[in-house]
Amino acid sequence: MNTTITALFEPHTEWISKGKAGVPVELDLRVCILEEQMGFILLHMTMEQETDEKVAVRMVQETREGFANLSLCSFDKGFWKPDNREQLMEILDKVVMPKKGRCSQKDREIESDPKFIQARKQHAAVKSAINALEIHGLESARIVVLRPSNAT
Repeated sequence: MNTTITALFEPHTEWISKGKAGVPVELDLRVCILEEQMGFILLHMTMEQETDEKVAVRMVQETREGFANLSLCSFDKGFWKPDNREQLMEILDKVVMPKKGRCSQKDREIESDPKFIQARKQHAAVKSAINALEIHGLESARIVVLRPSNAT
């Protein structure tokens, strides 16, 4: 006889599948954070029944209300959606959003741009920030790195 017992400690807890080996699903709540280059969190959002690709544009719009000089934003692949890239290109000077799956010739050209590559290399710092948040009790976080317009 197979018995499954699930304990949800908070009513907002969701089943989250991250696609990582060894951990098929987790019980948690997604949180999205926009962090600037010095590590300060500019905006955060708790995502109930939402995924990364559904909040990307809204997060940048809300952040621009308080930080008008925001000109570049770098995302993980989880935020990819063609509409997101197009809408964000109207708001920002540079959008770094790697495409999920197979890239077209146009996507390869976009992703081979030196500024795109430089911004993608910043994600090592993002992973460090995620680890710091987990150590201090926040165990699920997607981080977006922001660069002000005067950044090189």
